[in-house]
Amino acid sequence: MLSLLRLGFCAWRAAGQSITGDEAITFRRYVDGPWASLWSAYDANNYILHSIMAKLSVAALGPSELSLRLPSLIAGFFFVLGAFFVLRETASRVARWTVWLALALHPLLLDLSVAARGYSLGLALFTWALYFVLRRRYRPAGALLGLAAAATLTIAVPAAGLVCVVFFLEEGPAKSRARAAAEVAIPFAALFLALAYLPLRTATKETFYAGYGSFGRLVEMLVSSSVRARPDTGGLFGTRRVMEIVQFLFLPAVALYIGGAAAWDFRGAARRHVAALTLALTVAGLFAAHWILGLKYPPDRAALYLIVLFALAWAAAMSVPRDRLQLGANATLVSLLIVQFLTQMHAGYFQYWRFDMHTKRIARILRERTAGAPEGTVSIAATWLNREALEFYRSYYHIRALQPVKPLPQETLCGFDYYLLSQRDVGRVEASGLQVLFADPLAPVALAAEPSATRPRQQMPGRPSRDRPSGPRTRSRLR
Repeated sequence: MLSLLRLGFCAWRAAGQSITGDEAITFRRYVDGPWASLWSAYDANNYILHSIMAKLSVAALGPSELSLRLPSLIAGFFFVLGAFFVLRETASRVARWTVWLALALHPLLLDLSVAARGYSLGLALFTWALYFVLRRRYRPAGALLGLAAAATLTIAVPAAGLVCVVFFLEEGPAKSRARAAAEVAIPFAALFLALAYLPLRTATKETFYAGYGSFGRLVEMLVSSSVRARPDTGGLFGTRRVMEIVQFLFLPAVALYIGGAAAWDFRGAARRHVAALTLALTVAGLFAAHWILGLKYPPDRAALYLIVLFALAWAAAMSVPRDRLQLGANATLVSLLIVQFLTQMHAGYFQYWRFDMHTKRIARILRERTAGAPEGTVSIAATWLNREALEFYRSYYHIRALQPVKPLPQETLCGFDYYLLSQRDVGRVEASGLQVLFADPLAPVALAAEPSATRPRQQMPGRPSRDRPSGPRTRSRLR
């Protein structure tokens, strides 16, 4: 029931929230482009499997926010369902339900169950692969890992760790354990390379520019994005001091507890701790990739598998036969996290793309104000953060009077009818003598106009408006 409620909440967000710049880039380059573009030069915005599914969804339903985000919505539902089935293997009901609720309500996992990115799909497939490993169904587990890595490249690291875990946990001589690991590794590699080899052959070390220079920074950002998703309220753990306590005291203590429980229980029920072992090998793999290959640690949204593995490992540790006091203390900590996650719920923006939360509304303002103006007679400049999303809506709403969105001038704001400014550029409005039409410091973003453009242009009598779509919009292609 909770899975369906969560899906409904995410679907409501997907249909109503503004498209973000990153989503618009994915749409323009891959979803709305030719099929060959999916296997062109490697780019971080091309989550190959997700792009394929989004392309099929948009082709079937027409371009819209909901159709573009539909693969992430479905994947988010199956992620929560998969986490439930993995947690069903734990002995403690208290551990099972508290950890599952925490995963279902995690703010960043909720965001990425809506946004048209590959993270939700990759996590869903990886979670089900973990479940099949627990059930010793290695071939489907390997196939799911290959698909997960094709959806989100960074999943390849925990996927490789899970293959190693199968070798370590399988019983019998080394030859039989290697055969079991191969049953996972071969379909994993085959499907991953079949989908991702062509773009990856063009990748270089410089291609993987996003990320952090230290593992500590990655952990800090994971903590921040987990417990502080809203800028307007901190909840229980929103202050910087409390977040430091979580990072430097709470997390190490729970990690030691998980490691101790896994070591205590290893001989009797080692398979119960698949998540903990995969987590340890994944962290080791990230360190190796950083120190040996010189790669950065992934951005926190691309490393959410660490959160998922940590939560599942914690639930398994709580299920190790111990006294009720320890179980109650751990359940209390997870319950506090659940309360914090509830205080951070939001439905109008993504915490990583808050600057685009009003782009859809701003596009509608521009559509209304330019109604009746001749085609291509109204100019607008926007910051690079907002340009791609605004260009998406210029096409989506058929605002023909509006010229293609241009970059914001570096110095004086002049030469355009309208300006969409974000972050530090908002302060340039008053200095340039522009009139603010819309502003929100929470984003922060502002739509400003030259005084000559502050009055809506009237439609010519007897002439239909040219900026409104003709016929059903949902079946048209964006150009």
